[in-house]
Amino acid sequence: MRRVTVTPSRDARRGFEDLPDNAFDRLDRKFLAVAVVAEACVLNAIGWAERGADGRTEVGSTLSATRFETMMPQAMTAESRPSWNVKYPSTPYWPWSPAPSRDMHADPGRFVGEDMVVTEKLDGGNTLLHAGKVYARSVSVPSDAKWMAMAKKHHAWKLTEADVWLYGEDIYGVHSIEYGAVAEEKTFYAFALRRGDGAFASFAEVEAYAGQQEIPVVPVLFKGRFGSVADMRRFIERAHGEPSALGGEREGVVLRLARGFPAAEFPDNVCKSVRAGHVQTDEHWTRNWRPCRIARPTGSSRPPRAGALTDPS
Repeated sequence: MRRVTVTPSRDARRGFEDLPDNAFDRLDRKFLAVAVVAEACVLNAIGWAERGADGRTEVGSTLSATRFETMMPQAMTAESRPSWNVKYPSTPYWPWSPAPSRDMHADPGRFVGEDMVVTEKLDGGNTLLHAGKVYARSVSVPSDAKWMAMAKKHHAWKLTEADVWLYGEDIYGVHSIEYGAVAEEKTFYAFALRRGDGAFASFAEVEAYAGQQEIPVVPVLFKGRFGSVADMRRFIERAHGEPSALGGEREGVVLRLARGFPAAEFPDNVCKSVRAGHVQTDEHWTRNWRPCRIARPTGSSRPPRAGALTDPS
């Protein structure tokens, strides 16, 4: 594909002010000119004239766009964008988390006697899958970042519903912990699900939906009830001392109510405990990112793709 630069018109109804003088192979009929204008909105130029009188296709002289239409990326149109904030909320810290934070959970006692789920907090990127697209935590526009390639390749396309938002941890790009080798389709782990009203689904619903789509779920460490805050503290301290279910060091744990709840109750019903120094890295990981180790499929004799890190076993 070849890209051309176009100038947006001062009058949005007219489309483009002009087109550049770039020559193209007249046999190539796949022409597309776009201009980003705002909020991920683009103008799509369609209805091109076929070619010039001299047999060559000159963009801007003998080639003309006859019609323009406004488009936005799927799942970000005004019709499908929900009224609530799609971005995953900031999770408050367990008051005795090894990693200190000003954002502490206000009342850990509220978990006592409730049906709880404790999962492993993986060291990855908070990622959203929605309507066939992959989004980083900012959720402003779909992401084409290389470190989200596996989530896009293996899972994003499975989500076709306009009213389903599946959140998970993407470990394809190594952050500060390097886990054991995993299959390509096991670099994304779901942990939360929201539907049209923005409420957080129960964890059982997360597991059921992810299971139907053959999407991995974050490792579950505990399901049940705690009799006291002291019981929770002992469990969390013990969990911190254990290795990750994926191999390597454990980043932390996440506690949540097993049942679903409105988004407004998120700060009360979810918290995390994280290892000391979990954000202390020499540089931001995206500046010189590298993929995690990918396990070679059993029985595969095909050589790994260039640049991939594979486990020799």
